[in-house]
Amino acid sequence: MPAIEAVHRAQYASATRGNAYSQKHIIERYDWAERERRRQMIEDIEFWERYVAEQRKAIADAKANGETPPTPLPHPDDVVIDYERGVRFIGPFSEDEAARLDKRLRIRDVFIMQDALDQRQVGTLHSDDPLDRPGTAWVLADLLNQSVPERYKLSETEINCRLMRYGAVRKRDLLKELYRAWRAVGAHPRRGKTSPPLRVAKQIFDEKNEAVSELRRKGDVSQLYHHHYERYWDRVIEKIMLAEWWNSARPKDPQQAAVWDGRAAFLDSLYYAPRK
Repeated sequence: MPAIEAVHRAQYASATRGNAYSQKHIIERYDWAERERRRQMIEDIEFWERYVAEQRKAIADAKANGETPPTPLPHPDDVVIDYERGVRFIGPFSEDEAARLDKRLRIRDVFIMQDALDQRQVGTLHSDDPLDRPGTAWVLADLLNQSVPERYKLSETEINCRLMRYGAVRKRDLLKELYRAWRAVGAHPRRGKTSPPLRVAKQIFDEKNEAVSELRRKGDVSQLYHHHYERYWDRVIEKIMLAEWWNSARPKDPQQAAVWDGRAAFLDSLYYAPRK
């Protein structure tokens, strides 16, 4: 243990036993640290206030001159100034973060397009169970939409407008556009491939919710949220969706087709032990 830490512990112990000098010294040290924190916070706020004003002016001037607006990082709309807690950021702060966000937005948009194609298959289904109908692509699109900063989110009206626009496109043209869109984000599905039924999305989220609940019971939830869950889409879902086995054609054999339909849940079964 460093000597200074030992001194601090001894001083705190002395203060709790009622030593007035130790109590006075600790209070003074705390007051100094709080003043220093406040001073640093005010300096940060003043810096970022100037930054936001300058960047917003640069963007407005470019628009007024008919020029392409600059795209600073962080974007001024992503800088939140809180006079009690300081400055925080709700958008990408670096080129790498911006690239990851851009890819996430593009995949979200492709899933919306995918759902428009999936919905055209409703007339060919022979089940009245809602879970046997399309919807997985829409669920994944909504999941992605909710995971991005507020100013990048699509409203329900915007999503419905896109679906209506895709609904008015000839199926042949929609197939081409969707195939190109998937290829642009690194996926290689066969042309005309549809998403699994909504039942598969339910299986995925049931498994994930059970895993989160299990971590809560074990007291490991901080590990999930602080280190893994925020990168879950990048590290798990994206890699699944881009994998060759995920994009393979649905087998004709009924037994193999049943396995193919539940392949996401099968993957979960390899990693999550059942509850006892």
